[in-house]
Amino acid sequence: MNKYYPHLGSSLRVGNVLLKNRIVNAPMAHPEMGPNGELTAENIGFYGLRAKGGAAVITVSEGIVHMATGRSHTKHLALDNPM
Repeated sequence: MNKYYPHLGSSLRVGNVLLKNRIVNAPMAHPEMGPNGELTAENIGFYGLRAKGGAAVITVSEGIVHMATGRSHTKHLALDNPM
């Protein structure tokens, strides 16, 4: 790595999880989730491409814990959807 971030490429243990590096991909909203807030094949491909970039952690869109009362747009990922 460069002299400003000497540890960026080194692994990091967080609890019982070992991250391959210290790069975290910031959350990005995908254009649309499925009609019930589920991930679609297109969403999975979108985030899969982010993962191929090499970051140790990929965060996924906005999560909403109660779709019935908390959804304000179609880009929320439903965390209460049992699928």
